[in-house]
Amino acid sequence: NTKNPEEPEEPRLTVIKHVVGSTKPASDFTMHVGGQSFPGSEQGTTRVLEPGTVTVTETGGQGFALTYTGDCSSLGQVTLANDEHKTCTLTNTFETGSLRVRKLVDDNGDGTFELGDEGANEIGFRWGLDDGTVSRPMGSTATDLPIGSHTVTENAVSGYALAGWYLGTDDRTCTNPRTAPLPATVAVQADSTTDVIFCNARLPEPVGAIA
Repeated sequence: NTKNPEEPEEPRLTVIKHVVGSTKPASDFTMHVGGQSFPGSEQGTTRVLEPGTVTVTETGGQGFALTYTGDCSSLGQVTLANDEHKTCTLTNTFETGSLRVRKLVDDNGDGTFELGDEGANEIGFRWGLDDGTVSRPMGSTATDLPIGSHTVTENAVSGYALAGWYLGTDDRTCTNPRTAPLPATVAVQADSTTDVIFCNARLPEPVGAIA
């Protein structure tokens, strides 16, 4: 089993994980490349791979912006040949943004959403973020949220129904909102505030009801 000295060495790739702006250790991230998975390491982890082009990816990076340096492209791709040893550094920078939920209410069923946050709060509407308690007043802002996807929902108030919701950046109003059910999944961007608008309308009085 003596190796032929002229036989080429298989490619090697060292993956370094660097974390900025957080105390989260590199080992909390999982690296994936060439069918292999392993914990991230600030010192770097070297793996033997097959020749060809591979892509280095990771999991565990919610709330972090990812950049690639070294021998990897900006998309994490690197081409390996026999006798080569290359290095890719994945840097995760913790970034935050804000999310504000606003409310518009059609309080008399005429198709005009005349009540805003203050009126909605008086009626009893509240909103909740991710898995938290649904107790935030309409018009309030959640700050210092990790970037990425978050879920937003609201409580049910007797006599009112959700007409839909939309983002502040949408070309929509309460007359043509998104109709996806709650919780709404929205993306929080770094150093900015994402606005979500919930639209509710008063339900018609049952036939024969006494006003």
